[in-house]
Amino acid sequence: MFEVDYISLADPDSMQEINTVVPTKGAILSGAVKMLPVEEPQPGEDLGHSGGPSVRLIDNIILKPNTQFDDQECHF
Repeated sequence: MFEVDYISLADPDSMQEINTVVPTKGAILSGAVKMLPVEEPQPGEDLGHSGGPSVRLIDNIILKPNTQFDDQECHF
């Protein structure tokens, strides 16, 4: 079980959120997902500190500029 906390698409220079990507400039795609605690752990399962608190996974993907395209925008 998981819960999406956020997904963001940002300009690589200003870090301001954007709705479109200019392929020759690229962008940064960021997200966070909260993994909910399990109801019943398996026997012998390591629950970590505090008996298995929820975990928040955060990641960023850098969408590199692509010089094969012109400045057409990609809409999301």
